[in-house]
Amino acid sequence: MLDALRGPRDPGCLDAAQRLGIYRDAYRARLVEALQDSFSHTARYLGDDGFRELALQYIEVHTPAAASIRWYGDAFPDWLGAAHPQDGDVAELAALDWALRAAFDSADAEPLDAAALSSLSADDWDQAGFVLHPSLRLLEQRWNTVALWQALEREAAPPAARRLPGVVGVAVWRRALQPHYRTLDADEGAALRALQAGERFAAVCDRLAARRAPQAATALAGRWLRRWSEDGLLAGLRRADAGPGVIHAG
Repeated sequence: MLDALRGPRDPGCLDAAQRLGIYRDAYRARLVEALQDSFSHTARYLGDDGFRELALQYIEVHTPAAASIRWYGDAFPDWLGAAHPQDGDVAELAALDWALRAAFDSADAEPLDAAALSSLSADDWDQAGFVLHPSLRLLEQRWNTVALWQALEREAAPPAARRLPGVVGVAVWRRALQPHYRTLDADEGAALRALQAGERFAAVCDRLAARRAPQAATALAGRWLRRWSEDGLLAGLRRADAGPGVIHAG
């Protein structure tokens, strides 16, 4: 009777369930769009349909936790590696995409000037550690990910995915307003990870000297310092025997 009194239903009127469904679809589409923006090279590599399928799988198990949707994809590379372990090239490409994007949004720091290094005494060098630029991300890759990323950046056909004979390190950081990346050999990658963890530079050099002739180890450590300084990776000095405080910032 009440339905009769209300009269015929407007076919354009949606009930609560329908409205909720429309909202849910729009929200999921917004999350997919955010992931495509953060992982542009990965999306290009997989194609629109392939990337959307993976993005929707990720959305099903990851609710946004950060205040900004910009950070929604922080777990996407690790999820890809765990959910699709047979596609390591895709997970690594996503990790490189994310690291470059995160470097762009990272905090900034003035690079350490050369005068600060040249003023160190022998005792200072024995106890010195380096504060690395806050944007620095260190990746380990087992696929030809850099070659894939470079081809996609040029909008060229990427080469076939290929597993590498060993692990290749990649450093990602921002200098001024521009994200940068470069590959690292095993020794340099290990050295930067140790410094990032707060280890003394002298301890890093000691480990290097245990695997190489002393003169060669000294020369290599010197080249690292010059390259890190030129790249803007060094943002401060700290003394290991004085706690975590920075003794000289860039």
